[in-house]
Amino acid sequence: MSEIKILNLPKYEDPRGNLSVIEEETNIPNNTLWYGNSSLQMGYVCDCGHNLDDALKCGECQSKYQMEHNTMVRSD
Repeated sequence: MSEIKILNLPKYEDPRGNLSVIEEETNIPNNTLWYGNSSLQMGYVCDCGHNLDDALKCGECQSKYQMEHNTMVRSD
């Protein structure tokens, strides 16, 4: 099995799903959700830890986000 290397984890909780495998150097952007083997980005998460919908809105705290220069930015 390859050595697992993870670089630049977001400032929020660990965005990897349970039993996810990241086998190469990877920069994981803030507010992204990754899972699978090998891990792929599968969605976005709010600062409160809940998933964002397709409109980049949190169903729990109603925060809204937008993409700016390939970065998630809170817009509310």
